[in-house]
Amino acid sequence: MTEQFDLKQFRNVLGSFMTGVTVVTARTPDGERIGFTANSFTSLSLEPPLVLVCLADSSANYRAFRDNGSFAINILTDHQRDISNTFASPVADRFANLAVREERTGSPIIEDCLAWLDCEMHETVDGGDHVILIGRVVGFGSADHNPLGYFRGSYFDIGLNKDAAIAAEEGARGTTVGALLESEGRILLLQNDRGALELPAAAHLGGDDGLLAQLGDMGLSAEIGFIFSVFEDEDLGGTYTCYRGSVEGELNSDRAQWVGLDDIPYDKIDDSALRTMVQRYAEESQADAFGVYLDDRDSG
Repeated sequence: MTEQFDLKQFRNVLGSFMTGVTVVTARTPDGERIGFTANSFTSLSLEPPLVLVCLADSSANYRAFRDNGSFAINILTDHQRDISNTFASPVADRFANLAVREERTGSPIIEDCLAWLDCEMHETVDGGDHVILIGRVVGFGSADHNPLGYFRGSYFDIGLNKDAAIAAEEGARGTTVGALLESEGRILLLQNDRGALELPAAAHLGGDDGLLAQLGDMGLSAEIGFIFSVFEDEDLGGTYTCYRGSVEGELNSDRAQWVGLDDIPYDKIDDSALRTMVQRYAEESQADAFGVYLDDRDSG
């Protein structure tokens, strides 16, 4: 270990472990419903049936959960991203308009979640700047849905990524596959025939004339990650799918350039949807928390 421990880099490394997303809920002795979003959840033991989840000691719910006698783990589906965001934000009533029920312990169980575990508090353990809540499972259930995933600061949807990947590979009619490719705090932009800037894109991802081959001709090897944006484009008569990714190699194209995230010339990106998308990427990159946009081209 070096003398100066880089906490930001350490956090980024931990974010490389792909997880699901849970909402941990409880009902306090005075009847208040509380909850928080967590991806630091894991099984611990089969006999006895134990699970654990971690909560930062800086959380407003820290004492309430630490001293409570029970809690529930709600594993979210791919259509419950808004629930995750709500329980990760300072909202006055996180349970407003949320359908829940109660099982044995009285902890709220979120309806239509992927799976749930109702737990009695087995033990709490101090773990640095977190408390480890160990629960003994007294009830559980699951449903047939796709999970909500989390990786390197952003959500991902297994079903969405699968469908988009198939379209990207097959080059469905009207489909365009683009990429926001980053290297050392810079993104790759191309100059088109009009002199405007745009993202690297092609009719499909692979193949001799696909996006990866196009990047290879520029001297770059790309690692395509998760979807950043999907929107219907009437001009294309199809769908524009943009991925996030990283690249290696020496750029050898006269029409391509690296642009720092703080120095992007938005006025030179004449396509409004791409301009909005690049702006959103730059903003979310600062927070190291990326979402996925799904709609029409007006908002990118």
